Order: sequence, then C-alpha cells, then structure tokens
Amino acid sequence: MEQRPTSRSCGPCNACCKPFIVPEVEKLDGRWCKHCIIGKGCNIYANRPYACRAFACIWLNGKGAEGDRPDRLGVFFDVEDFTIGKRAVGILHVYEIEEGATDHPRVQQILEVNLDAGFIVFGHLAEGDAYNTRIRMRKELFTEEETRVFTESYDKVRQSRRSRV
Repeated sequence: MEQRPTSRSCGPCNACCKPFIVPEVEKLDGRWCKHCIIGKGCNIYANRPYACRAFACIWLNGKGAEGDRPDRLGVFFDVEDFTIGKRAVGILHVYEIEEGATDHPRVQQILEVNLDAGFIVFGHLAEGDAYNTRIRMRKELFTEEETRVFTESYDKVRQSRRSRV
C-alpha cells in the first residue's frame, strides 16, 4: 500500500523491516533488515530503497487507533485488492513481528471485524526467520465456487510474484 498523507509517521516503529524481501539492501524474508535498529527506526530512512519508501502499512495511512501502531501490537496490517470473477474483495494481510502476537485480544478484534466485513484474512505467522501463512474467510459470505476460484487464482498470482523476485 502506498502512503496517503496523514499526520502519522513511522517514528521508532520498524515492523515492516522484518517480513519482506528487499533485494536492493540484500534483505531476506523473515529476518530483520541489517539497517533496522529495533525500537529506534531505520538507519538509512532518508535514503531507503524505493520499495521501502513506497510502502505504508494501514496504520501509517490513518487507519486504527493510535495504540494500534504496529510495534505496539506486534503485528502490522496491509491490504490488497483482489477480484474473484466479477466480485471485488479485499485481502487483509496481518504480519506477526513477534511470535504469537495475533493472539492478542486487540488483534483478534480487528481480524474478526474485517472477516465479518467480507475481507479474506491472510495471517502471516512468525516462526523464527520464516512465516507460516494461514488464510481465513467467512464461508457464509462466499459461495463454494468463489472459494475454489479464489484459491486457484490466488495461487497463480503468488507464483507469478515469486518468479519476479
């Protein structure tokens, strides 16, 4: 998600410095970036690569309460638009920065509200230097055909993205 103007700034939060691959700085998936100073911010923030500069989590874009800043919750959220047939749906990605953080009551509350609103939730659960992805969707909000089409088409999208990295 690209950043929209808000009064929020990353400050000491560097939750997004762990889960993503950033080839420009030799950043591997699931490990903290070598330029990250945990609890302080990014060591090269003013000169960070485009991928880092262009990314903004939901909180930075003004969603959620002040207390929902990713480094405080131990997770950060990102959204993705997706189409199943002719139906537009949202995918909510939740990335754990701390193992077990998705079990926090506030995180669970956010997930349940989004599931009830028809989002498909991808829980990227931290397991050391790797992530185990768990997909949740309210079955009563999707037909069996939509669920099948989503699973098949999203797998193709993920494989296509991996081949570009």
